[in-house]
Amino acid sequence: MSNLQLRSELLTLSSKLSVSRGILSTAQSHASIPVPPNSPAVGLTTLAEAVSAQQDALDHMLKILEKMS
Repeated sequence: MSNLQLRSELLTLSSKLSVSRGILSTAQSHASIPVPPNSPAVGLTTLAEAVSAQQDALDHMLKILEKMS
């Protein structure tokens, strides 16, 4: 796979993660506050953090690819 193809795939994944992050953010804002420890909203927060970390990792990979080009 060429750098251009890899960059394209990473941009697509980053875009999808961005949409997921927006959906999770909206869901979190509709969750009841304060959040009890066993609430599904705790899972949303964990999921949102995971999506954010994945998007950050993809953005880092894109920067590396840009330097390699």
